[in-house]
Amino acid sequence: MNHFAHSEATKMAKGVEATLKVKLDDMELTVSKQEAELKQYVILHPTTFTWLIVVRQTSTLCLINLMYAANAALFTASPLYPKSTRMSSSSSRA
Repeated sequence: MNHFAHSEATKMAKGVEATLKVKLDDMELTVSKQEAELKQYVILHPTTFTWLIVVRQTSTLCLINLMYAANAALFTASPLYPKSTRMSSSSSRA
């Protein structure tokens, strides 16, 4: 009985391995095609590609600046109670 279970498990594992190898080969082919297409696009449209890189870098810098400003605002925030709810020295005398 144990030999039969091992035999069936081995068959199943080999089938799964074959299926995964086919999927991996398909993905590698897709990646190589897309890399070739990207290289061709960069050669044909270098200005556009450079512009896209600049836009991405600029948006990243804007995001970093925004996060820095938000953190700075947290650390320099006003007290918990605004001035209008505090008792001033003139109103405490009345």
